[in-house]
Amino acid sequence: MESWKRQVQQFAIVAGMVLAIYLFFAHVDFGYDFQWAVLWEMNPTYQEVFGVWLLRGLLITIEISLISTVISLVLGTFFGIARLSSFKPLYWFATAYVEFFVIHRSWYSFFLVFRLSTWITGRGSRVFI
Repeated sequence: MESWKRQVQQFAIVAGMVLAIYLFFAHVDFGYDFQWAVLWEMNPTYQEVFGVWLLRGLLITIEISLISTVISLVLGTFFGIARLSSFKPLYWFATAYVEFFVIHRSWYSFFLVFRLSTWITGRGSRVFI
């Protein structure tokens, strides 16, 4: 009975927060009106459509996500199985590799995804700028 009351309370809190956020953004004027036409009209300065830039960026983001997912799946499977090995040099190498990347996860993950994706796709790092 107690968990039912707690769930109702949590739902009421979340619903109240959503309603408050909606009311705030629906009735507050931020003094800026975004010009949506910039996404499909030709820009006279750059002679390009900015919506195409956004779509290119989306495709690059999806491509990097898929490449990094495949690489991490392959490496994770290999090193996970290698840590179960009875061959001690392989076990120690896999353990050192896993522990190193657990400790330095964010920085090295970003670096590897950035560099490996540009190397695999054949595009320079200029794509990300």
